[in-house]
Amino acid sequence: MGGDWYDVVPLPKGLVGLAIGDVAGHGLHAAATMGQFRMAVRAYALQDPAPTAVMRGIRQLALELPIAELATILYLVYDPATGVVRFSNAGHPPALVVGAEIVGFLEDGLTPPIGAPAGENVVESSLVLPPGATMLLYTDGLVERRGVSIQDGLDRLHLEASRRATSDLQDLCDHVVHSLIDPRNIADDVALVALRS
Repeated sequence: MGGDWYDVVPLPKGLVGLAIGDVAGHGLHAAATMGQFRMAVRAYALQDPAPTAVMRGIRQLALELPIAELATILYLVYDPATGVVRFSNAGHPPALVVGAEIVGFLEDGLTPPIGAPAGENVVESSLVLPPGATMLLYTDGLVERRGVSIQDGLDRLHLEASRRATSDLQDLCDHVVHSLIDPRNIADDVALVALRS
């Protein structure tokens, strides 16, 4: 059991909420904390889908939970009608966008991890996802390897995802996972979510 999780939440007015996160640690306590965060993100998003509102709610919940671990969460709201994505990232690995017109990691909208002091500094950012572009959300198990720079893992993800940017989503995800993960040596949980405009 681990603390990796993701969720996709249908929201009012045709919006879609996506979240991915990771609670530090393993075992029952990390899994239980993960479940609480997952359900809280869903509840807060239905109340007010704005990324800043959801992150403030999660931070408040973390103050009231008996947890010692830190957690990372990347939460975004996607509007299929306009392609606009609004997002806030609490210490999670950055989402990757691949497509003909735009390629790169979303490095804005950053706030400290959940459980770390953040004050009122909860921010969000936005971009327009061009038609046909794909956004990948993932947990650190996909890109981190013991003794290897995290930047190497991010570079490999960028390269492999770009090679299959126009493939169907199942093929793209299969390619990324098989290219970055050695099934004989898996040290951490892995979650991967793909969104195509």
